[in-house]
Amino acid sequence: MRHWELPRAATGVRHMVAAGLEHGIDPVEVLAGTDLVAADLERPAALVATWMEARVAGNLAGSVADPATVGLRLGSRLHLSTYGVAGLALLSSPSLQAAMQFAKTYAPLMPALCQIRQSLRSGGATVEVDGSRLMDEGRPLLLARDLSATLLAVREVIGSRLCVTSLDLSIDTTGPEVWQSTFGIAPRLGASRTAYTFACPWSADPLPQSDTHVWESATAECRELVSARRASSTVANRVLDRLWSAAPDLPGIRELATALLTTERTLRRRLAEEGTTFRTLSDHVRFSIAIDLLEAGGASVQQVAGHLRYGDTSAFTHAFRRWAGVSPRAFRRAQG
Repeated sequence: MRHWELPRAATGVRHMVAAGLEHGIDPVEVLAGTDLVAADLERPAALVATWMEARVAGNLAGSVADPATVGLRLGSRLHLSTYGVAGLALLSSPSLQAAMQFAKTYAPLMPALCQIRQSLRSGGATVEVDGSRLMDEGRPLLLARDLSATLLAVREVIGSRLCVTSLDLSIDTTGPEVWQSTFGIAPRLGASRTAYTFACPWSADPLPQSDTHVWESATAECRELVSARRASSTVANRVLDRLWSAAPDLPGIRELATALLTTERTLRRRLAEEGTTFRTLSDHVRFSIAIDLLEAGGASVQQVAGHLRYGDTSAFTHAFRRWAGVSPRAFRRAQG
């Protein structure tokens, strides 16, 4: 999920700050640990590092009674008009199938932080959100937000309501009736995944607002936007790129600073200015690799620990529990 490392529109953070205000939470508290201030978010072209949005989600989730319900309502506000040119591309797509492929290809321009899995088969579609790569604090809020945002996007793309046939929730919520109101069906709580299915025998049919010229022009502009965001990557993202390329033999900060033609002291200062640390970034890479290996199912927890160069399994288990809130074995069991 390398798109996770790219800068993204500040839309999601702006909406979370607004939700915080509705719950009486000061923006300073919601933005804590990111080096962002509310005024930064009002610029039309404002971008934020993805880890900042994840941190804001964690701050907000820790300050409300039911993070999942707050996330659900946040997703219901993310109309395609908030996507910028990516929203125009989705609206003008030739078909729902093409729109789904566009959303996958241009994930950096979508509002979701979770990994979105879409499948079309035998007259039906399934949309699943996977937050396993997110740290524990903000996961329920982001799972709910991203699930409801995809529902709204599909409704706006097809120009009508959907017939949702099932709704599975792996997250706790004290307000299942709000979910039923949004999706039109009662959720199945305690599920192993967060997903919904809907009937769509027309997935390859032309959409009501389909326009080939607009679609091609908007897609080309989106391609340029993604390229520009890659080029404007932050110091933290440059560090992440180096760590990913070296994984699993992650370099220390001194070695990495030399590779980036700077000093360890300067690198630490620059990362601190961006609101993060070398350890946080190293942990993110290790966490992502661990998730990949555990989901694949071919390696034991001991082998995963060895792959990540941990001296013993207990040290890896302790680190994984700090990242995910559960042990590696519990995480694997939850994946089914």
